[in-house]
This record gives sequence, C-alpha cells and structure tokens, in this order.
Amino acid sequence: MKAHEIRQLRQSLGLAQADLARYLGVGKSQISHLESGRRLPTGPIGRLLHILEATGGELFLEKSENSPSGG
Repeated sequence: MKAHEIRQLRQSLGLAQADLARYLGVGKSQISHLESGRRLPTGPIGRLLHILEATGGELFLEKSENSPSGG
C-alpha cells in the first residue's frame, strides 16, 4: 500500500491520524511517516491496513468502538 493510499483510506474512514494510530496500536508519528512515504507498512501494520481497506473498516472499527476500554 502506497503513502497516498493510506491517507485516502484513513480519510475515507473519517479518522484522524491519532485515531488510526490508536486502532493499529502505534504512535501518531508512525501514521504520519506512513502517509508521507518515509516508512513502508510492513508486518502486522501492513496486514491490518489491507484488512481495513478490504472491509471498509466495518468489522474492525465497529468492534473497537464497542470495546469495554472505549477504544
């Protein structure tokens, strides 16, 4: 997934960088680095981004919003 695709995905989900970072379990700066192309999405982060893209975020985000931690 390319930098501009990550930004478009995040924006299409209506998320701020901090929100996406929280869902992925990383710091906001990592999302900034991914969106600017300074880092490539690899490993679990890359897979989670592809899942978000494939599902439109429905399952992942819905479960996170309803979690007991409020996250």
